[in-house]
Order: sequence, then C-alpha cells, then structure tokens
Amino acid sequence: MPAFGFVRHPLTWYESYWRHRVSHGWKDCEIDNACRADTFSQFLENVLQKIEPGFVGRSFEGMFGSDYSACQFVGRFEQLQNDLVAALLFFREDVCVKALLNEPPRNVGDRTAVPSQQIPAPLAQQVALAEKRTIFRFYAGCPILQAALQLKKNEQPK
Repeated sequence: MPAFGFVRHPLTWYESYWRHRVSHGWKDCEIDNACRADTFSQFLENVLQKIEPGFVGRSFEGMFGSDYSACQFVGRFEQLQNDLVAALLFFREDVCVKALLNEPPRNVGDRTAVPSQQIPAPLAQQVALAEKRTIFRFYAGCPILQAALQLKKNEQPK
C-alpha cells in the first residue's frame, strides 16, 4: 500500500499544540511537563530552554522515518486539500477531485476559546532556527527562517 503523510510548519504546529493543551488539558509527557505555560510566548521560551532543538521535526521523522522513506508523498498541512488531491492522483487513485476540494474542513479547533497571541519576531526566529532542518526541507521560502538566518549571519564577528 502506498503511504503518504502531512507535515505542518513548526511555528503553527507549536501554536496548535499549545492551544489544544490550554483548551483540553496538559498531559504527562516530555513537552507538557517541561514547557507548560499560560501564554504561547512563555510556552515557546520553555521549548527553547528545555527541549532539544528540532522537536517538531523529530516527531515527523518518528512517523515517516529519518529520511522520510516510510512515505512516498509528504504534503503540507497549510495546503491540506490540494496536497491530498495531489497525493491521491500521484498514487493513481480514482477520486472525485471537485468533491474533495469542496469538502469543508473538519476537526477544526475553536479559536474563540483561546485567541491567537502575538509573539515577538525574535522569538519566532529562534524557534525557526531550532526547527531549521524541517523548515528547510518543507518550507524553504519561510520569511521567518530567512530573517533568523540573516540575523545570525549579522551576529557573527567579521
């Protein structure tokens, strides 16, 4: 059977994870025990201080293999419907493309219960650097990573 999966940009993965835990409760696991916080910014600060860099990427690799060889197609969450259609067509599945593209999203979290929180750009850039392997692989044009790399370059002595 062909295998395919989806990745999510690490910054939006962390936000979704934090929002879910704030809404539905924290668990007894590595990231929750070390990083639990009432604000998203503090959660990210805790991740950077207490969790080995690349946590999100390692979790994807745990599902797909370190070289993603367990998947013949990896799509991106941010374009879920289009990439699902692309995967199914890639594997020559008989699908109704129009029906798939017109299907409304399901299993969507309630953003009104826990509103989005702005995080400082330097914090987002630090997270992007910590997750750069995954971001380079699937989100090469990410402006947050590009800005972080430029800052890092400027920080180096001449």
